[in-house]
Parts: sequence; structure tokens; C-alpha cells
Amino acid sequence: MKIIEALRQEAEKLQKQADALKQAAELLNGSMNGSTSKRKYSIHRKKHQMSAAGRRAISIAQKKRWAAAKQICSIVGFWPGFFRNLVRNSENHEA
Repeated sequence: MKIIEALRQEAEKLQKQADALKQAAELLNGSMNGSTSKRKYSIHRKKHQMSAAGRRAISIAQKKRWAAAKQICSIVGFWPGFFRNLVRNSENHEA
């Protein structure tokens, strides 16, 4: 008898949750119909555009990074990223 009573209580609990979900869905459907409020912003927002000076500054900074990496490569004799990948691969193979 205790099992049947527990099942009934669980069914009542699930029914309450289902009713709450139905109410939430009805509220959402009401707001989707446009009956409550208007959108604050339009859908099509203005895209951000970078100035030519900003693009130039980024380009110069990236060229400096490439030059530094190239200098390290000429000193060490190989590309640092290549060495890093070799170390990672050797660690994976040891395990």
C-alpha cells in the first residue's frame, strides 16, 4: 500500500509541474504575439567599422610579432611552435 500511495503522490507532483509549465508557455506565447511590449532595439544593428589608422596599427604590431618570431627562428634554428608540438606529442606517447 505504501508503494501505491508514493506513486499517487509522485503523480500529483508531476501534474503540478506540468500545469506550471503550461502556464509559463502561455505567458511566453502571449509576449511573442506582441501584446506586451515593443523591442527596445531594432534587429539590424550597425556593424562596427575599424578606421584605416586602427587597421594600420594592428598591421604594424603583427609585423613586429612576426619579425620577432623570425629572429628567434634564425637563432634557434627551427620554428618555436614546431618544438612545442614535438614536446606535446612526446608527452602523449609516453603515457
